[in-house]
Amino acid sequence: MSKGFSKYALLFLLLFLGQNVLGQTEQRTRILLLLDASGSMNNSWNSASPISKMASAKQILTELVDSLNKNPTIEIGLRIYGHLSPLSSRNCQDTRLEVGFSRSSADFIKKKLRNLRPRGITPIAYSLQQAASDFPSTNARNIVILMTDGEESCDGDPCAVARELEAKGIVLKHFVIGVGLEGDFQEAFNCFSGFFEAKNPLSLKSALDNIISRIVNKTTTQVHLLNKKELPEITALPMVFFDHFDHKADYTFYHKLDKNGIPDSLNIDPITDYDLRIYSLPVVQKNKITLTPNEHNTIKLKLLEGSLQPNILGKTLNNNLNNQIKCLMKKQDGTLFHVQDLNTQRKYLSGKYQIELLTLPHKKMELEIKTGELSKVEIPTPGIANIKKPYKFIGDIYLDEKRMKKIYAIQERDGTETVALQPGKYKLVYRIQNARSMHETKTISFEIKSGESILLNL
Repeated sequence: MSKGFSKYALLFLLLFLGQNVLGQTEQRTRILLLLDASGSMNNSWNSASPISKMASAKQILTELVDSLNKNPTIEIGLRIYGHLSPLSSRNCQDTRLEVGFSRSSADFIKKKLRNLRPRGITPIAYSLQQAASDFPSTNARNIVILMTDGEESCDGDPCAVARELEAKGIVLKHFVIGVGLEGDFQEAFNCFSGFFEAKNPLSLKSALDNIISRIVNKTTTQVHLLNKKELPEITALPMVFFDHFDHKADYTFYHKLDKNGIPDSLNIDPITDYDLRIYSLPVVQKNKITLTPNEHNTIKLKLLEGSLQPNILGKTLNNNLNNQIKCLMKKQDGTLFHVQDLNTQRKYLSGKYQIELLTLPHKKMELEIKTGELSKVEIPTPGIANIKKPYKFIGDIYLDEKRMKKIYAIQERDGTETVALQPGKYKLVYRIQNARSMHETKTISFEIKSGESILLNL
């Protein structure tokens, strides 16, 4: 056994390589090793480690390929860049798939690594673009492990390539290992699933172990929705795990507690970071959650809730009209996030909200919902205005006030029109649709009382 591969790490891999990721029982995993073979990989790590970066990469990848070859659900491929042309040629298309995916690719990869000699530049973005076509299908966990010791040589943008592939429906999980990089190049790869910095052979080995652990090891996760007592007793809410990098909805659940009040254990693939969205009212989101592979992960979110019940006082003359009245729930900035029926009770996160009741006229107010409390909003029972139209009329109903606030336009048809209005004084301004003059405009002043009906003859 080589010095670069610890007994403990090898045992760790062998214990779990035969196990599938929970929730991915039969799914195939394809891992493309995307290796930098530009001329700078011939350089040593530093004065304390005279071995070249390429020599370390060859040794560690060879041992890794041997280990992965024992897992029947994993296929490995090898694409190399920067090895076909000399540095002087500045070949920005210097990349090639050297070993395609198969269950028997390990020996071919090891042979290719043995004979590999670094030569050229670093066309990372172009290599990533070409790598998308290396995978036989999307019906698998398609993973790219990119190793590079320098930044992009050809003015490419790796993140732009990733977004372009995503737009085409080609979603790959990317891991990037910076091999002895000088300076801070992490920003160039912040759109990928993980960036690991290797300063020496040991940290390169550790980075690869970390990535492979995410890929092959069993992981479970629980989501605890905590109440004001910090107890995980809130449940029955939809929740979605979104990939933090490509924003795809990977897992959707409806939260559930068992008979002992314990949340279900979920089978979430730790291969990427997630944004967890809880569809409470309003929505709560926790971003960039990193799951620890081969462990039970607990995600905690505190949800302080109160309740709201908007009511109509008394009985209405027309239940169909009553059912048309809604309660609009808005955030402080005016963003609408929920529509609630009257005479119902719903839970909301504690906080201050704007409420708009779709009565005629509309009623708006500010309301604070407090944790563990029920807030009630009560509105008077509307009255009914029955507008009898022997001909087709045009007209509007206004609040009877100085500024004549328009609240309703009557329908341009004959017959009787029924309008539910809040108690108060109003004016109906109207004329026959085909009137010859605006002087034929008429005004009716009327008053609506709660729960009563009036008739307006036009």
